[in-house]
Amino acid sequence: MTAQAAFVPKASQHPNAGKLFLDFMLSKDGQQLFANMPGVLPVRPDVSGTGVSVFDGSGVRLIPAELGLHLLDTLDPAKRTAFLSNWKAALERRGPK
Repeated sequence: MTAQAAFVPKASQHPNAGKLFLDFMLSKDGQQLFANMPGVLPVRPDVSGTGVSVFDGSGVRLIPAELGLHLLDTLDPAKRTAFLSNWKAALERRGPK
């Protein structure tokens, strides 16, 4: 499963079209289209499909990860490389079990 986010940039040439698209994506019809796609979680409790839902069946809503600027760090190649290097070094220091 991958993180999913959608937004309309401030400098968009057609911000109203972007808003309408986001509204559709969050509508029942839009969420129903997503509900059967692998790895896409519908965010509405009134939508179900063949995939996983953010609702676990017991009425408990699973909370998606909070979106923020920190998630954009993974898009920066230098920051990603540094993170993976640090991760690898930490695993090597830990050694085999």
